[in-house]
Amino acid sequence: GGSRSRFEQEAIDAAFERGSIVVAAAGNGRRSGASETYPASLPHVLTVGSIDRASRVSSFSSRSSGMDLAAPGEDIWIAVPTGFDPSGFQLGRGTSFAAPMVAAATAWVWTARPNLHNTQVFELMRRSARDLGRKGRDQDTGFGRLDIRVALRRPAPPVDPGEPNDSPGAVRGRAPVGPRLTARLDVTDDPRDYYPVSVPPGSRLTVTVSSSERVPLQLVDRGGAARSSGSAVGAGC
Repeated sequence: GGSRSRFEQEAIDAAFERGSIVVAAAGNGRRSGASETYPASLPHVLTVGSIDRASRVSSFSSRSSGMDLAAPGEDIWIAVPTGFDPSGFQLGRGTSFAAPMVAAATAWVWTARPNLHNTQVFELMRRSARDLGRKGRDQDTGFGRLDIRVALRRPAPPVDPGEPNDSPGAVRGRAPVGPRLTARLDVTDDPRDYYPVSVPPGSRLTVTVSSSERVPLQLVDRGGAARSSGSAVGAGC
């Protein structure tokens, strides 16, 4: 649907925290101008759009700022009640048929590479996609067309630690992080990360971020109140 649900987000976060990957269809509202649909547009969800046999965007496939991958969603044989067709099968179309292909492909890759963390598999499926349309990620096909062969052999990205950690409440009670960590941010799938740190009273805390992109950095107390902030490539705070 078109409404964001806190309960859906909590369920997805809980699944992701336990080591699962959630895949969702982008929706079929392109012709009506619909864009953000849920749960596809929520963080920590692999969002899937539809393409045809020629890797062209399907006329019905919704655009989404959270789009991650595209997969075939036209002329798909689907099982139906024999009341609809005596053979028990019909040709179907929709992002609801593209998303299961990505879910199955993700399971395939994870089965072949069982030692990978779910954050690694999630990012691997996006990075291994074959780019379509204009260069780079876009709202029609995300990172591009699903490519299982590349996903099976591409070097895995680093683990993204502590996910999901999108709010101070999500990390409350967790052990403090060490002096150094490597993490990823994404404009829709993982827009913010919180990490707990602990220092003795009266001590000085120095935090430095090294990144190829501009990253806002903010220190907050246990109640969530901001204490200081900065925003720069390699920000110090």
